[in-house]
Amino acid sequence: MYKVEATVTTFTPTELKLTADWPRAWLQAQRSTTIERKLYPGEPWDAPAEPVQRSEIGGYLRRNHPDLQLGDRVIVGCY
Repeated sequence: MYKVEATVTTFTPTELKLTADWPRAWLQAQRSTTIERKLYPGEPWDAPAEPVQRSEIGGYLRRNHPDLQLGDRVIVGCY
């Protein structure tokens, strides 16, 4: 499992998408994610110490995360 900092980059009435530097091994495997929490302004977070690939992933239902807005930084659990 990885913990990754992601940014809300697509915000529609029904869907959220996140952009981050995702671990390559995780992207290539069967993957699932959970948005764990919103980061506080200025809160630091370290990137995974392995090869990463910047990309956008989506499929989060906005109704499950009503407190998130475009540009918010979140911690995502990657399984």
